[in-house]
Amino acid sequence: MKINYYEETDSFAINFGAGSCEHTATVTDDFFVDLDSGDRLSGVESICARRHLRIDDLVMAPPSFTWVQLAANEPYPARLSDRDRFFVYRAEQDTLFIEFAGGVSAETVQVTDGIDAHVDDDGRVVGLNLADASRRLDLRSILSRGLPQIEWVACPATAAVAT
Repeated sequence: MKINYYEETDSFAINFGAGSCEHTATVTDDFFVDLDSGDRLSGVESICARRHLRIDDLVMAPPSFTWVQLAANEPYPARLSDRDRFFVYRAEQDTLFIEFAGGVSAETVQVTDGIDAHVDDDGRVVGLNLADASRRLDLRSILSRGLPQIEWVACPATAAVAT
């Protein structure tokens, strides 16, 4: 899985491959969630990456995203660095939390039925929570190969993000 970062526009995009984007939901004025016709998550985009990821130098010191599978009552993993971010899947509840920034959620914004964005007091998206995650992403193929590596890719300045 790749997360593309476009330094020229300070934007990032994650493509989950669930299908083509049929509509885009606006979470904040600079953070968007792409959904296919079945309201499955196809991608996430931000046109203000440093703000949402809370990291100043995304080229030289990018975030470290890791997939973690936890039991229902198992505690959230400890961060070894302020750059650690997690995709936390809880199979018993079939929920997936995609973390973008450490912090405390002050508001929950419903993206669509079963997908909520958690936003802090400063309007930054802390993370997305997906209920019925196996319906919203192709988790069987993702998890059948083990928890995937997530690669942060700094793209050339000439590349552009489609929103």
